[in-house]
Amino acid sequence: MDILFEVSASCADCNVVLEIVLCQIFGHLPADDLVRLSRASKAFRQVLLSKQSTFLWKTALKNSGNAPPCPEDVSNLTWANLLFGGSYCQACSFPSCRDMPVNCHQNCGGKSLKEILFSLRRRLCQKCINSQ
Repeated sequence: MDILFEVSASCADCNVVLEIVLCQIFGHLPADDLVRLSRASKAFRQVLLSKQSTFLWKTALKNSGNAPPCPEDVSNLTWANLLFGGSYCQACSFPSCRDMPVNCHQNCGGKSLKEILFSLRRRLCQKCINSQ
């Protein structure tokens, strides 16, 4: 795993210990928390999006309880992001009504709720669903 934080050369062992401790902590989190952590800082993102962290995402999905199993053609990271990555449309990036001011329906017509289309492996708003 890449070094998480820059530390002086005399403390290279500290980086290894820090990464081991963080992996132990991350290994107990559900996928929604891991998705949020991957967006919390560049350092966390670097660690959590590395190829060495695939086991963390697999474990996080198991820790998520009722999450549907990850299909073979999708990575655990991509699957976790689809399920827990927020309510934005993955085609047009429009947020759902719950993320907008009360009068959002004049913009979206009341149709901005995002659906996960498992067959397409995407979260889309009604406008984008209709255009697909």
